[in-house]
Amino acid sequence: MAKDNKTDIAGEWSDHFDISIITESTRAKVILSACYLDEILFQLLSIILTPCESNEDPLFEGPTAPLGSFSAKIEIASRMGLLSNDVRASLHLIRKIRNCFAHDLKKCDFNDSRIENWNRELHKLNELSHKTPSQWHTIYRI
Repeated sequence: MAKDNKTDIAGEWSDHFDISIITESTRAKVILSACYLDEILFQLLSIILTPCESNEDPLFEGPTAPLGSFSAKIEIASRMGLLSNDVRASLHLIRKIRNCFAHDLKKCDFNDSRIENWNRELHKLNELSHKTPSQWHTIYRI
């Protein structure tokens, strides 16, 4: 995630995402959707923070980067007042769902009880609780 001179929030990166995700599996769609949100948070923080003089920003890149994880970006953006509590909680739920799909190679799908519960919480936070579980997958554009 090397920071360049132009920020791309909802621009070319989004266009590429929209085109590339269409042919992906459910697992890949979940992981890439969370990656997209991680990238948006990175770009948002890059706008707010003083630019790094080198091509590699030690805050975001490298094995000990304090803002290298999705979770860390969520927390710092929240602490800076850039995210509401509901958005913060929603992003953490999406992160948990992403982690399940990324790390549980044998069985992970939207029928998994953990994911159903996280989706229920996610929809409640975002006033989408009127949808049925069979409609939950639409949030991931599956």
